[in-house]
Amino acid sequence: MRRTLLLATFFCLAALTAGNAPAAPAGIEWKEKYYNPKPQPNDLVLPLPCGGAMAFRPITIESTDWLDDVKVELGGTDENVAYKEDRRDAYVAGTFTDAKDKTRRTYYLGKYEVTHLQAAALVGDCLKPSTREALPEVGVSWFNAVESGRAYTEWLLKNAPDAVPREGQLAGYLRLPTEDEWEFAARGGLAVDNAAFRGRVFPMPDGNLAQYAWFQGSGSAGGRLRPAGLLKGNPLGLHDILGNASEMVFEPFHLNKRGRLHGQVGGFISKGGDIHTSDTQMRSSMRDEHSFFDDRTGKANHLSTMGFRLAISAPAVVSAKRLTQIQKAWEQLPAPDSADQTADDQRAAIAAVANVAKSVEDKTLRDQLDAARLGFERVSAERNEVRNRAVKALVRTGAIFANKVKTDEVRLSAVEKAKERADALRDKIRARLLDARTAGQADKVARMQSALDRAGGQIAKISKNLDQLREARDRSLAYYADIVVSVASDYSVQVVSPQLDALHVEFELKKIKYLIPYADLFVAHISEYRRNGKANVEAWHRALSDL
Repeated sequence: MRRTLLLATFFCLAALTAGNAPAAPAGIEWKEKYYNPKPQPNDLVLPLPCGGAMAFRPITIESTDWLDDVKVELGGTDENVAYKEDRRDAYVAGTFTDAKDKTRRTYYLGKYEVTHLQAAALVGDCLKPSTREALPEVGVSWFNAVESGRAYTEWLLKNAPDAVPREGQLAGYLRLPTEDEWEFAARGGLAVDNAAFRGRVFPMPDGNLAQYAWFQGSGSAGGRLRPAGLLKGNPLGLHDILGNASEMVFEPFHLNKRGRLHGQVGGFISKGGDIHTSDTQMRSSMRDEHSFFDDRTGKANHLSTMGFRLAISAPAVVSAKRLTQIQKAWEQLPAPDSADQTADDQRAAIAAVANVAKSVEDKTLRDQLDAARLGFERVSAERNEVRNRAVKALVRTGAIFANKVKTDEVRLSAVEKAKERADALRDKIRARLLDARTAGQADKVARMQSALDRAGGQIAKISKNLDQLREARDRSLAYYADIVVSVASDYSVQVVSPQLDALHVEFELKKIKYLIPYADLFVAHISEYRRNGKANVEAWHRALSDL
């Protein structure tokens, strides 16, 4: 019989974390195919009991300060399930900072669904690795899945503390992912563009759904769970994120109330579909509710096609220093652009309300003034978030137009060289024509005249193409200059620079790093315009051409 985590009681887990489990091996003894069949750069591999291991993928998110997060749109557009999956805004942020690059933060998500082999190791049952044991661990309750994160964390902290990612002074811990973390990663995160992120499933450039997910039908799963990692991964390198076993997430289910989650708390959530989900139903937004308990058995609920994968996170406040940094970031949330002409007036207004509130003896009036001040600061913070997203979009657009100016210039240069070669060829033909006339070679004169006519026609086409390319280049340059002036007129470099840092991360994750120098130059031109108030378009053009 196939054993599951459901059969491993709380007492087994308690014994494991109390130190009664087999001692941690000196190294990982399992063959890589049993814990990471599709290895990739940047995989994080953590040891398990029994000489095992578990692989994780980094989910990286841009970050300009400790309270920065990324607004994303989750959910879908299917009307028949809109009550639970309607489009809604969500916010995601990473946990672990890069010591060398403070513009990115990362959380980790299991590269594969937790397998039976791994789940058994977590309760001290050292099975012999095999393909059968590499099936997803299913038939477990939500409580079992949560408990596995606790057991794994405690084992790691005791037996392999240096393997666990750390943030500040605290070690990370394992848990179920939140629904937003799961869906953000399932859709491809920052590795895909916005249109692809909103798609029904993540981009699948190398084939159809059957190459990425096990679903219902003889052409795919055929009603049977499959070993983890046989198919291709999503853009972030996550395997079986759709299909095979559905996956539990951390928080409870809420209905959707026209673009936001409803206030009532329900059961637990499973994501991603399973081997009984048809290919036409498979989607990143899929979310189903399950009761925590089974009325028929009186025990925790579990399904034969529902499993889980783990995430690695850490507390938000990891040190006294971090707390100070978070408090400073909090205070700056409603702060106006320091270069804005109305900034001083805005600060003065907030300070005046605060001072009046302190001097008022009537408690009711004082509370009302405090509420007004907090409301004003909240609105200002929301406005700043919208402003920052707009600035980031403008810098992205500026980089794209800057690249287009360069591309137009390269094409123009290539055609100009083609025209030079055509002109040179025409001159040679003309010289041969004159020589033939002088020599009285009538046949050769006819041939050279025909060749000269063809060369003239070709040069006319090239010249027309050149005119069109120069017009396109000039138009791109004008658009670029307009964007520089517009952004520089509305926003200070202090507001623009953090969004440039965020774009560096986005462009790298989307594998369009070639745009980074163009974004840098765009912001440099904004800074130049703010200093001298002049649109030096010719100099901007030369700088773009030299990239």
